Amino acid sequence: MLVTSAPLNTILWRIVAITPDGYLEGYTSLLDRDRSIAFDRFARGEELHAQLRDNSAVATIARFSRGFFKMSEREGRAVITDLRMGMEPNYTFNFEVAQRQSPTFAALTPPMRYSQRLDAGNGLPWLWRRAMGEKLPPPR
Repeated sequence: MLVTSAPLNTILWRIVAITPDGYLEGYTSLLDRDRSIAFDRFARGEELHAQLRDNSAVATIARFSRGFFKMSEREGRAVITDLRMGMEPNYTFNFEVAQRQSPTFAALTPPMRYSQRLDAGNGLPWLWRRAMGEKLPPPR
């Protein structure tokens, strides 16, 4: 389980838990009256990881993230994402690591990094309201 403060504050905390069939993401605020935490469940791309676990970039990022990663396919490219920095679906560290060459993948050397940022117009109001204890689903 990973617990980190949400961006720009130390009142709202993000929780990520890796499960056998994916991962969970939830938030709790020090100002929540109700201490229950609603978790959203997401796929982790285990099938894709099984295909690419021997790819050196995948192995490095999986190790560096201490297992907090997901894999997906984007426009024919395999992507590994570090789940520690960001919030679903916007993460700071995404790496395109392989190109699909049906039915397998060919490694991209070097891997190509890209970031996805939360839209501040939606994200900052949610962050403030959720930190103040209002139980809202995260912007997606």
